[in-house]
Amino acid sequence: MADAARSPSREKRDSPDSTHVQVDRSASPRPRRFPKSIRGRKFVPAKKIPEDWEEILDLVAPPPPPPVTGGVRVFSVKPRDGEVNALGLKEPSHRADWTIRRLKVDLKTLQVKYWNLFVPAGQYISSAYFQIGEDTASMRFWPNGYFGKATRKNRMRTDLGSLEPDSWCAIGLVMPEGTKFKFRFRVGNHWSDVRTCHWQAMGSVMEQIWAPPQQEPGDLKNLVVGIEVLQDLKANPLPGLTSMAKGRQSSK
Repeated sequence: MADAARSPSREKRDSPDSTHVQVDRSASPRPRRFPKSIRGRKFVPAKKIPEDWEEILDLVAPPPPPPVTGGVRVFSVKPRDGEVNALGLKEPSHRADWTIRRLKVDLKTLQVKYWNLFVPAGQYISSAYFQIGEDTASMRFWPNGYFGKATRKNRMRTDLGSLEPDSWCAIGLVMPEGTKFKFRFRVGNHWSDVRTCHWQAMGSVMEQIWAPPQQEPGDLKNLVVGIEVLQDLKANPLPGLTSMAKGRQSSK
């Protein structure tokens, strides 16, 4: 009777084909229980403890942004009737003006700052690239002089041409190799003498940098620096300019 009273489900469980699963209570996860003192309160996760390397990164100041600023306005200047350019010619010239904003003199150090960034003597800021004729150019400006303090005294004893060691600033023009211009520099209302410069692969030359004779800066609000190209001495002159090579061939 006992065998007959067994239910079909029980017989199925006792059959050799059935699978019996035992649950290990000790290994199974239990629901997390909080102490009675904090039950019902809002759970606030603990703050993450920073690693050692994260604390070191917090102490290191981020690097300053690259001192590259402002676009350059390129335009041509045609002499009026009866007037000539700096070379005494009636041909138009090409100018590139770079307006540098946020320049001011620090009263404590008597040094020029750019966007509250101190640029040491001997270091420069760069303009954006611009197109002059068929070439890509850029300008560099030294707001606290071309020479550093360590080399300024030694440079005063040598002939530097247009590089005044006591000048408050300097400006330079960067051109591709092989470029040859007759041009002049501008810093504010001051202009340099007309110079001939041939850019070569060996590096910078003295003619591509100018330091004005003024030892103290004037009005620095929206200071305009730049160049004026008066003649292109290559085979391919700038639009409107006559190259010296073509001028010699026509004279023959």
